[in-house]
Amino acid sequence: MVKNKLEGKDKLTPWEQFLEKKKEKKRLKKKQKALAEEASEDELPSDVDLNDPYFAEEVKKLGVKKKSMKSTKDSLSSEEEADLEKQKAEMALLVMDEEEDSKKHFNYDKIVEHQNLSKKKKKQLMKKKELLEDDFEVNVNDSRFQAMYTSHLFNLDPSDPNFKKTKAMEKILEEKARQRERKEELLIQAVEKAEQNTGKSAQKRPIDPALSLLIKSVKNKTEQFQARKKQRVK
Repeated sequence: MVKNKLEGKDKLTPWEQFLEKKKEKKRLKKKQKALAEEASEDELPSDVDLNDPYFAEEVKKLGVKKKSMKSTKDSLSSEEEADLEKQKAEMALLVMDEEEDSKKHFNYDKIVEHQNLSKKKKKQLMKKKELLEDDFEVNVNDSRFQAMYTSHLFNLDPSDPNFKKTKAMEKILEEKARQRERKEELLIQAVEKAEQNTGKSAQKRPIDPALSLLIKSVKNKTEQFQARKKQRVK
């Protein structure tokens, strides 16, 4: 038995003792794995000497109990548990891959290409169920992208050959126009207020020519702005 073998270890060289312990370690793991698979109620192998520090440490690592095992899970070693978790992760990845395949992938270039097709070609693709719908949503209220509407560095020119007409791009252009009109409205209100204050003090002193030109310019812009608004309503 193992105990008798260990008693005779004094006659072995340190290297031979190391090899012997390594062999016993493999045997212990093999027996433990077999017990876990069978989920048996057998006790720990009787030929394992738990008084030996080496085996005591290995038994502790494997989570083996002296008493009968209550479940297969309790009988699994840390290495086997790691393998089980790895298998679960692989299964989860397979499920994710299947879910991803079932999802509709976003292809910007294809969407732009399909959106710019003639009505006839679009109908043909629709019949074949190959027409890509532009269902990408852009959040125009996202504060991180406000520079797109205020900075000249992000000006959009629909007449540019590189301009791609999509629903998202149209939404950005609409928001850009809306913010520009809002600024014009605020400017008009400010000038009208200044005009009222100037009118009150006109009797006391003459109007500044520069301010007079500014008021006229703003009035013209106001008329243009109101005209554009009426066209949109129609």
